[in-house]
Amino acid sequence: MPRETIIKLSITGQIATSLISGEPKPRTDTPKSAYDTLVNKSGDYDGDALAISAVFDAMGFNTAIIAGKNYADVIIQIDDKWWGYVSGTYVEYDIDYMISNGGRVAYQPTYGPSI
Repeated sequence: MPRETIIKLSITGQIATSLISGEPKPRTDTPKSAYDTLVNKSGDYDGDALAISAVFDAMGFNTAIIAGKNYADVIIQIDDKWWGYVSGTYVEYDIDYMISNGGRVAYQPTYGPSI
């Protein structure tokens, strides 16, 4: 991976993480929005994932969100692979595994074909 991409990912992740505050609350019957997370400071996993995804999208990355009962994972496409952004780190993401274990594509990729 080019050095410039690593630096851009690091900075983008730091910005996204600093914009969401506190621990996300578990999912409710009515998912929260990025606005709830960023402005009202009352986000849940959905709202936090949407806010993080928006920051990566603004920096030109392709993102999607995979969600389950008590989580919403932002995934970022880097060089044709999907990576999860989890607690400030990047982990290669196995979409098929997550879907076969109860996950679903909550938000399709920003650019390109659907998952």
